[in-house]
Amino acid sequence: MEMRFIVLLAAIHGLIATGASALGSHFLAPYLAAGGAGLFSQAATYQFFHALAMLGTAFVAFRTEGEMPGRAAFAFFIGTVLFSGTLYMRALMGPGSLGPFHWLTPIGGLCLMAGWVMLAMAALEMREK
Repeated sequence: MEMRFIVLLAAIHGLIATGASALGSHFLAPYLAAGGAGLFSQAATYQFFHALAMLGTAFVAFRTEGEMPGRAAFAFFIGTVLFSGTLYMRALMGPGSLGPFHWLTPIGGLCLMAGWVMLAMAALEMREK
């Protein structure tokens, strides 16, 4: 994955996470399902931290020849969409709202963990400057 595309995706995730945090605490709070405020906050926090992780992959991509940083960024992107996205849905629509797709949240978490493993592997390939 190209470095500027990684940075673009990270910026989009950071923007969404910042907006979601503001919306969740100021506007949506009265409309969230029971326990939804905590889920919404957790979703935004994970999305924001993984936006920063994607920026880290762009830095590593600049310092390595391998494809691992791009793969890590892709895993962070997909993992954030699945993990945070499903938490946002559950916060807004209540428990059980994912129906047969309840398994998407843990798959997203596994993608996030895989992204960290791939980022570590990419770091081992980094060249010194």
